Amino acid sequence: MPSSDPLSKTVEGASAPSLYSIAPVISKDGNVEASETKVTFFPPLHAARCAWILSILRRERVTSVLDIGCGEGALLRCLCNPAAFLLRGEPAVDGSADAAPRPALSPQASGRAAGVGDPPDLHVARLAGLDVSAPDLAACADATAPRAASCKLGLPRWEPLEVTLWHGSLAVYNAEFAGVECIVSTEVIEHLPPAVLSSFAPTLLGLYRPRLLLLTTPNFTFNARFSAPGTADPAGHPDPTRRTARVFRHHDHQFEWTVAEFAAWCRGAADAWGYEVDVDGIGVPMEDDPWKRDGELGKATQVALFRRKEPRPFQEPATLTAENAQRTEQGAHRLITTHRHVAHPQTHSPQAIANIQVLISDYMESYYFDDGYSVWDLWTADVISTACGGYLDVLIEAIEISSDLCLERLTGVPMTEWRVRFGGNRHREAVEAQRRKRTWETEQPEGPLSASSTQDDSKQG
Repeated sequence: MPSSDPLSKTVEGASAPSLYSIAPVISKDGNVEASETKVTFFPPLHAARCAWILSILRRERVTSVLDIGCGEGALLRCLCNPAAFLLRGEPAVDGSADAAPRPALSPQASGRAAGVGDPPDLHVARLAGLDVSAPDLAACADATAPRAASCKLGLPRWEPLEVTLWHGSLAVYNAEFAGVECIVSTEVIEHLPPAVLSSFAPTLLGLYRPRLLLLTTPNFTFNARFSAPGTADPAGHPDPTRRTARVFRHHDHQFEWTVAEFAAWCRGAADAWGYEVDVDGIGVPMEDDPWKRDGELGKATQVALFRRKEPRPFQEPATLTAENAQRTEQGAHRLITTHRHVAHPQTHSPQAIANIQVLISDYMESYYFDDGYSVWDLWTADVISTACGGYLDVLIEAIEISSDLCLERLTGVPMTEWRVRFGGNRHREAVEAQRRKRTWETEQPEGPLSASSTQDDSKQG
């Protein structure tokens, strides 16, 4: 389902309704004369929602994700990015339905200096997207497709990834989604008509039984932020269903919940299907409210994290409800595409330590800095990272046991920021050699142009 949040469009720089970009007019006596106020966000709301999702996926070390209402694939495309590195001793990820959750890592095993606490990389093996819009799925298919080798930027892929995209309704059961570790639904639930909304929790929580469900939706209470108090015609779109007198953010919204309504729905769904739920909000405007209502109106987006109480993995339901079985028979999901991102052929196959040490020395000697290189500088050289088989700790080991290299472990920073330089006299020699090289380069003529000019001058003489 495409993004329909005008707030996101405002901060992204695209055209947006004036109600989100008109600043209040303040009269000389300090009264607000305009009924519409400026509301902007940094980071943009869509980016804040994505950051909230990614932080949880990293913290929970999720390996398989289903995006309900994936739209054009903004989130899935982000999740297709490969992990920067592997660590020996880490369990391989396969995204299978019966795979146990990966245990939490110690700071050392996660490739971080003790005390830093940075989250580990995501190691996603299986992604799936579902949407009712065929054009959006076509765009999503392009966004998540593997790129040709000539078009690739960044680091190699160290782990395989499968992406499947499906066309159909979330009210229909799909056995391919069984046992997915995390389901994500961002800015989708408010678009659902009553018949589909009634199937949301029973299908996602009751049938698929993910370990986690991440849900976001607009905060109706926050909508008052866009207009002056007591405005007869508040900014927005009247409830298209005519069930309420509320004014919504988007013409296609079937409802928008207040903070209390959203919390009540989440608690009811969690209790019914054996989940715990944490409800929160994201999105604070950059501007202060002229009427000092920020505290009572809350944040722009409501978020909920559902966590299954039972530790056991998913089990296929014995039977579907009659209603869901009928829907499944009449409107089964249609597979749009399957993408398979292939891991680099040298993954898990590091070369001999001596060979890696030679590659590091040659790379550093080609252009040497006074303070050496960071571990990350070396890792981003494909010739080195692939020689290490994708294992960052192999690189660290090769540096530590080398007689020519020195590793400076910096306290309180990620391992990737530790410094590497030549040891003893070789460091001083490399620094001096690089300085002489720079001096020589600056003293040389400008090249072919100067040579051509000299030839022309000789002819004229």
